[in-house]
Amino acid sequence: MAETEEIPMSEIQRQSSIRESTSGIDNEEKCDFLTDIPEDTCDGEHKSPILYELPPGKKYHLFIAHSAIDGQQALKICKELESRFLLKCMFFDRDFMPAKRIDENIQQEMEKSVKVLLLLSPDFLNSHWCDMEARLAVQMSFDRSSDLRIIPVLLRDLDPENDLPPFLKPYVCIDAQKEYDCTAKIHEAFYYTGVVDAVHQAELESKFAEDNRSQNGVRLLEMEGKLEKSACFNASHYVFLDLSDQDRACLNSNKTQEQLEKILDFVNSSCVMRNYRIFKNGPFQFGFTLLVGLTITFLYTTIGLLDSFVDRDTDGVWTVHIAPGALFGIVSYFLVLFIIRKVRKKLIKVLSKTIWEKNMKYFADSLCLVLIDVTNLKIPKLVTIRYDITACQEYTCLLLKKQRKLSSDSDAVNIVVSFQQEAKDLILKKLQEWNERGSLVNWASLESEAYNRHNTWLRKSCVCQVLERYLITQITDTQNSKYM
Repeated sequence: MAETEEIPMSEIQRQSSIRESTSGIDNEEKCDFLTDIPEDTCDGEHKSPILYELPPGKKYHLFIAHSAIDGQQALKICKELESRFLLKCMFFDRDFMPAKRIDENIQQEMEKSVKVLLLLSPDFLNSHWCDMEARLAVQMSFDRSSDLRIIPVLLRDLDPENDLPPFLKPYVCIDAQKEYDCTAKIHEAFYYTGVVDAVHQAELESKFAEDNRSQNGVRLLEMEGKLEKSACFNASHYVFLDLSDQDRACLNSNKTQEQLEKILDFVNSSCVMRNYRIFKNGPFQFGFTLLVGLTITFLYTTIGLLDSFVDRDTDGVWTVHIAPGALFGIVSYFLVLFIIRKVRKKLIKVLSKTIWEKNMKYFADSLCLVLIDVTNLKIPKLVTIRYDITACQEYTCLLLKKQRKLSSDSDAVNIVVSFQQEAKDLILKKLQEWNERGSLVNWASLESEAYNRHNTWLRKSCVCQVLERYLITQITDTQNSKYM
């Protein structure tokens, strides 16, 4: 009799947990989420399934968002998901990168996760960071370029109809207090795409989109440049395509559409876009610089060898011509690479400044800014964000009155107009400063605030909050100078 292979106890337990967790899923759906399983294992029992493999670019199955008060319960759920169901979880205390801002950690780790687990509780709803995580997760779940999904869990003491914010209400939540095995339910939900009630999905997207579109800093539209190939090799270049009907629907007014179309025409004709293949870091750039280096090496060496042969002096050809030629080629390679990147930086700066000037012609009516995003140099992007400065302008005007020691009810027309214009100039100058350092296109890099004064996206600093600190510092310095 042939000897039977002994199966380790840990493997038996793993298979047992898999069977228990998938007992409510029919055979066809099992085959959808179990990978690399032979077809004959889909008739009920299977021997050694390989669980859900992480897609390219993903590091975690689940990003766990929870409040500090619920940390122990969240850790217990994390450990059970990893030990029982082999789902890799992103847990704050364990996996966030040190020496990096919290908001940067949240955004980057969430982008590396397949789904987000929201552990909802009263403390979760009162937490600034948890609110940011929930809003960012919902925003990313509606992004056409992201496959992120959300699994909401009610940990305790919450009424979904009355307590949850509007953008989370349409979600069907797992109630941890009613489930016999909450972790198994989360595992089951991970493999379903219908965690959100399909009837309410459109309502959810509509409500969230409407709430989002009113926030300062929110991205209304993001466009990627496309490589337009031509029969002529040198004629191939990047362009932004014309606005589609879907793109137009994302914009808030006809004025914004006109603004974006004008900037699209200008950017497509710019030197940056026509030569973007050389400017971006990639094979074409390195190939171009290598070709320049080899050409210089070839010309230097060839001219030197011809000169030696004409003079019939072939002694020291290697040291006099070939070796220096190779050295000049290497130096030329790095020199050209350095020049390309310096020129790229300068041209992008000039392009960004010109785009800003064009934005200012429409900004008062459109309340939108079109910005070039070269954070990822592989693909050029144009981003349209909303920013209404009306409330910020009024608040900054009050700060200016306080700085000049005028009463808040000063209503002289010339004073009011002067302060309003000065406040507007300060705000636009600060926005331009943010644009120059890339903060407007990379909104998550801005500082967060404990309170959201003027409804900014992801609860980031409003421009008047930043100006307030600057103006108050000036007032304090002025007062101190009087007593010195």
